[in-house]
Amino acid sequence: MVKINQGHRSLEDARLSPAQIDKVSLLGGFSQAFLPRIRTVFHCFSDPGTPFIRRQESKRTFLPDFNALFLGILLAVRLRRGWSSATSDGITSGQGPTPALPVSCVDDALSLEGMTLYRLHMKRRQQPSSVFGTRNPMSVACSTALLGALASSGGSAVAADALFPQLPAGASLPSSVSLTPMGVDAALMQLNQASKTSLINWDSFSIGAGKEVQFNFAVPNSAAINRVVGQLPSNIAGTLSSIQAGVAGAGTVVLINPNGLVLTSTARINVGSFIGSAFDISQAQQTADEIFNDYFSGAVETLKLSPGSGDASKQTIDVQGSQGPGAARAGIHGRGGAASGEASKGAVVLIARKVTQNGDITAGTASLAAAGEEVELHDLSKVGMGEWAVKVKLPPAGGGDQPSLKVDGTIEAVRSELQSTGGDVFSLALNRGARVGVPKFVVENGEVVIRSAGTAKIDGTIDAGTPVSPNFALKSESRSLQIGTEGKVAISGEFSVKSVVEGTAAQATLGHVDAGSVSVSSDVTVEQNAAIQSSGNQTYRGDFRVEGTQQVISTAGDVAFNGKVDAASATPASLEVSAKAGAGTVAFRGDVGSAAPLTALTVDGTAIVIGDKVVAAEQT
Repeated sequence: MVKINQGHRSLEDARLSPAQIDKVSLLGGFSQAFLPRIRTVFHCFSDPGTPFIRRQESKRTFLPDFNALFLGILLAVRLRRGWSSATSDGITSGQGPTPALPVSCVDDALSLEGMTLYRLHMKRRQQPSSVFGTRNPMSVACSTALLGALASSGGSAVAADALFPQLPAGASLPSSVSLTPMGVDAALMQLNQASKTSLINWDSFSIGAGKEVQFNFAVPNSAAINRVVGQLPSNIAGTLSSIQAGVAGAGTVVLINPNGLVLTSTARINVGSFIGSAFDISQAQQTADEIFNDYFSGAVETLKLSPGSGDASKQTIDVQGSQGPGAARAGIHGRGGAASGEASKGAVVLIARKVTQNGDITAGTASLAAAGEEVELHDLSKVGMGEWAVKVKLPPAGGGDQPSLKVDGTIEAVRSELQSTGGDVFSLALNRGARVGVPKFVVENGEVVIRSAGTAKIDGTIDAGTPVSPNFALKSESRSLQIGTEGKVAISGEFSVKSVVEGTAAQATLGHVDAGSVSVSSDVTVEQNAAIQSSGNQTYRGDFRVEGTQQVISTAGDVAFNGKVDAASATPASLEVSAKAGAGTVAFRGDVGSAAPLTALTVDGTAIVIGDKVVAAEQT
């Protein structure tokens, strides 16, 4: 039996035997490669002939890891066996005796399968830091294995959250930012900022469930830039908020962490604008302070963020949540100082190599970008129709580095930007049950913009809300746009599709589309038994292929097919076209049925154009 009594804070004090060290180390998640080093350290203390300098160096380098190891095991056992919080407080604060820890019970707390997976994961990490505050790879090997073991053995999200710091730690505060004093068990961390912009470097930035970090801004249009310089990802399970001159949800909060960001289903972000990024500033002559200050003060209109040379596998953003009525989801709200009952005016920006959005986002502008190269963050105060919040450079045809953007939650914004530079079929997906649309207010001239170097797949819903917001548009610039049979586009403005690269042919597969007007520059395949409806003109500049029975209907506009119109396959296909309820013009400027004949073609219009010849409707 191993017992860590009060005051036992190191391996030296615990006086473990080499056999006990081996067993505890193995159960804690160390790889076999570390065991000889552990024995070496032990013998540094057990051998009286060990030089003093070597003894001190071993203590400085390794003993914090054993502290983390023992505390980690105790924490895991407490989580799995319901140890009281008082016991845990005694362990971490040094108050009161620590109960005995049977090594045999560690088997119940840890899963060796989980540890094996995390050992493999750890081989890819460079200089990770411990959740207990040290920065040695051995410490995080233990703590990460504990986290993986709990997950693989059915540990709850709360248990996983407990292994992360509960509040940001290790801040390098500028003189313009002060930290409100808080107690040991404080639930609120408040940072008071007197300047318009501030750059804060943190060892770690996580918020536990039930905890809150609040930025109190004294100057209008303030921005707090938080950069994580440690090796832990940011795990947000609590609340991140801002207040400015008594107005909640004002000011900009930036969180940059190259190790990734996770927002659990209990996370709530309620700020003026939120920028979450796994990319950081590019290397430059200027200091980071100057670069960020120039951007947020308006001296420059763009800020370049780059993945740099970091571990690409860690540059992810995961906004968690589940579907269904009453399901728990992370919430990100870019209020922009809007009062209750008003539409949000701020921005929500997420930038990473891989972005997963299963939560709820509300903002004036929502921009989600999955990229593998440098991106440009534009002036968020000037974002409007046709102006970008974030712009990524899409690779040329045949390129692509497999970043991905997946949306299963909701995005409600006046302007939504969904971008991915991935070049495969999994590049960008709006999955079943997901929704992108306007907030629960009537807004004018809203839009959704989709850009993908690969396939953008829509199996969810893009709509103009209820009641319908006028002139709400959908624009796609993708190599391939697919609106699945379960996907739905119901907008009041223009639906436009064009090639991702000028002069390069793109593909569009359309399901249910209901729009103000339709303009498609790419070749089109219409899903079986789908309908494309609009109140304005419809123009198809590429080839148009039909599956099953299709309807193309414009209630108040004309319809023009500038390319070929054919069946998509040998399966019977028929097309019904109507313009202005029979009072408009339907134009076929290319061949009809030359490659694969249609079973039937029905046209309802006062004038039909075939090639350059106008034919009266009664003649067809």
